[in-house]
Amino acid sequence: MCSLFLLCVLVPIKFNSRDGYALDLPPLFRTSSSTVTEHHNGRHTLERPSREKTLQYPGLAAALKKVAINNEVLVVMSDRRYAHNDTILDLCIQSINRVGVKNALVLALDNKTRDFAEGRGMAAFMMKLQAPESQQPGGARTMIGALKFRIMAACLDLGYSVLFSDADVLVLQNPFSFLVRDSDVECMTDGYDVRTAYGFQTSLRHDEMGYGSDAVLLNLVVLNAGFIYVRATEASRDLMSLVVRRVETENTWDQTILSESVFLPSTPTYKSPAVTSRIMDYELFLNSLTLFRELRHTGQHYTDFLPAVVHVNAHTDKAERMEAIVDRYVKGNFTALDHFPLGSAR
Repeated sequence: MCSLFLLCVLVPIKFNSRDGYALDLPPLFRTSSSTVTEHHNGRHTLERPSREKTLQYPGLAAALKKVAINNEVLVVMSDRRYAHNDTILDLCIQSINRVGVKNALVLALDNKTRDFAEGRGMAAFMMKLQAPESQQPGGARTMIGALKFRIMAACLDLGYSVLFSDADVLVLQNPFSFLVRDSDVECMTDGYDVRTAYGFQTSLRHDEMGYGSDAVLLNLVVLNAGFIYVRATEASRDLMSLVVRRVETENTWDQTILSESVFLPSTPTYKSPAVTSRIMDYELFLNSLTLFRELRHTGQHYTDFLPAVVHVNAHTDKAERMEAIVDRYVKGNFTALDHFPLGSAR
């Protein structure tokens, strides 16, 4: 799913990347007592698996240990809707195998999906999870999507850093080669250019204020939760605890919850998990809005540039576009995307 939902913050002074900002949070964020661990320098220290941690989820721990490289695993979650040939899951698995990513695992929500993934040569582990009632009005896609944070939380609890991917993602280069690993969270963006991906300023004028007439807003398109790397740190576990709690109690889009939880600061009535964050290179980790709106029209750059992953999040004709993306980037057909319109049916 794609949205140009913006996080907008009013600040009384000119914003730069090191300034803080305040926001009067609505009641749904307010907490009377913090459930987030006290902050200290060790909160961002990389954690590792241990025998004690394994006891929390022994089956999942064994599956992760079997495939992990340097305690990192690419996890793709899916269910039986896509457990057959030529679906988005099939195309995703093929792309992972084609590139040769060995530390990858399909987190299957049923036996059929596990068996299908294993039949495609992919390691798989089955977990039966019930989607939260708060997300049920959004249908199957929203309900399944809400489970990703519970899975990420479990991986972090076991001491594994997780690169989580939705099933509508194509891997064109090994994504682990492009991670920076300097932050608790590295995430794809729903932005489509430098401004929308990394933030831009607008302003509100109040002429009656005279000297203080300008209120500057920082605008940032939400994070794309369909492809996100979360390091195994205490701060990351605090983040996932907050996100899981909110996803399972609010009827709010999961990407909104994730973005607010990552970016919004602590206030007198709210304590942030205070993770460090990095937005991934918006062309290297490419969403389909950027590809079809911008990149395919850039001439020589489009011809020469190879993304690491493409997330077909902004379109409903996912399998058809994924096949065409494979045709373009794997088979070298530079006109493979030309016939597609910018958007697709709702």
